[in-house]
Amino acid sequence: MVSLLATALSAPLSARLYGSREFGIYATFTGVVTVICSVISLSLNAAPMIAATSLKSLHAVVLSLKVNWSTSIALFVAYLVFMSTSGGSTVGSDVAGVLAFAPLTIALTTSVNSVYAWANRASLYRRLAINKTILAVVTSVMQVSIGLVLPTARGLVMSNVIGLLLAVLSLSGPFVTECKREGVTFRSVRLLDGIREQWRLIVWSTPANLINSSISALPDIAIASRFGASEAGRYSVASRLVGMPLALVSSSLQDIFRQVAADEFAETGSCRVSFRQYLRLLTLTGLVVTVPTMLLAPVGVELLLGRDWDNAGVLVQATSLLVITRFVSSPLSFIWIIRSKQMLNLLWQIGLLAITFASLVLVPGWRSDLSPTWTLFIYGVTTSLWYVLCIFVSMVLSRAAE
Repeated sequence: MVSLLATALSAPLSARLYGSREFGIYATFTGVVTVICSVISLSLNAAPMIAATSLKSLHAVVLSLKVNWSTSIALFVAYLVFMSTSGGSTVGSDVAGVLAFAPLTIALTTSVNSVYAWANRASLYRRLAINKTILAVVTSVMQVSIGLVLPTARGLVMSNVIGLLLAVLSLSGPFVTECKREGVTFRSVRLLDGIREQWRLIVWSTPANLINSSISALPDIAIASRFGASEAGRYSVASRLVGMPLALVSSSLQDIFRQVAADEFAETGSCRVSFRQYLRLLTLTGLVVTVPTMLLAPVGVELLLGRDWDNAGVLVQATSLLVITRFVSSPLSFIWIIRSKQMLNLLWQIGLLAITFASLVLVPGWRSDLSPTWTLFIYGVTTSLWYVLCIFVSMVLSRAAE
């Protein structure tokens, strides 16, 4: 709640300080970093949660940190070699300046995820809540502060790095204390032995995480590549701003449904009653919150963010159907996990990635006259239909096994 409010309050100031182009470069940078993180982390950030004992959970965090920082250092060396040979002419000075922060951002992001997983397993919920607040508030404050001096994409990235650094420091205290108590050190955890022990997790989870991160990053990257950084910035910031009302209720409803569905399945062998109840509740909530928000988006976004964001609300409006169907399907798809349909879920994710790529990359490439609004409308409609299929499959799986 506090983190969303901090973002909402700082958004108008940050938007006016930096402008849509700088936010577009930042959104593209964030998308690329997200995809890289899903690969180099080897899904080891999940290992602390599924470890058999608390001691093994600590070992898993140390293993994850070793892998993440080793690969991040290798990426930084590769960046230095790339810059020394090309001088940044291949990607441009703006992008090259932002890329310098990529290895550090990746290292800090993966570190936060790993230690966060351990803290979650250790039931340090108060610490985790504080951590989320620190990350959101500090990032928002730093965006505005740095924007007064350096209103570029580099300033946005620096703000994020500072927020991540403080988040790591916030979680490192109890983690280091527990490591000392259990006698766990970096030397005591062997890299190759740890990777062999976590081999199944790496092999099965990394492809799925890569697909998920690619799906979330592709819209910003594709729009920036096709229509320029300014259009990507307008869509990225406006979609997050307009999506905040749903985000306020999404997490709570998802957690409640998971508990209710799991309890019903344990008692009756099906989730039919809870599925029907929450399908109606989620659909009604999605419509009540999204329809007025989207109707006001063209005027509201420009009023909040300034003239540089004049068509940002229209871009978001084009994906209205997707916003609603994704909000409804996300909690309900937990039934797939209850029914142990992980392979089916992976196939559905692959299909979603293919549809996303086709609508955002192949179709605009085929029809070069498509505007950003029509491209996003096609993307929204096609992916919405795929989410409707997800809801239908969830309904089928909610019934008792024959």
